[in-house]
Amino acid sequence: YSDYAVEGFELNALDYLLKPITDERFLMAIDKAFAYFKLNLESEETIVVKSGYDLHKVPLKDIVFIQASSEYVEYQLENKKILSYQALKSLEKKLPKSQFMRVHRSYIVNVAHVISLKGRNLLFENYKIPVSNTYFENVKCLFS
Repeated sequence: YSDYAVEGFELNALDYLLKPITDERFLMAIDKAFAYFKLNLESEETIVVKSGYDLHKVPLKDIVFIQASSEYVEYQLENKKILSYQALKSLEKKLPKSQFMRVHRSYIVNVAHVISLKGRNLLFENYKIPVSNTYFENVKCLFS
């Protein structure tokens, strides 16, 4: 009922939908809610990752590396993986350059987790990530 709209906004509702609800209007409300939660959950120390219908607040320090997989990216955390529908290129722009480095067209790594460079591979505690020719010189700078 439209009579409840004012009361809803007094209670800090993000939006108010009246029946019949169109798909376009419903999607607008979802986008508004997603933007609100993303704005209020992210900080300089975390990133919000959408996986399916779930939102994960992920501390940046827990990300070991991020791998592109077709139209998805897979966040490899210290204790689990999270799959998210997004492009690695757009994600790269959001991550702090002081903490994350592109090392391959399919990989971004958290430099704090890198143990060593062996040949053309970065070694982590439990992982080995290839370094492409394009990024090799930048990666070598980590060790100088």
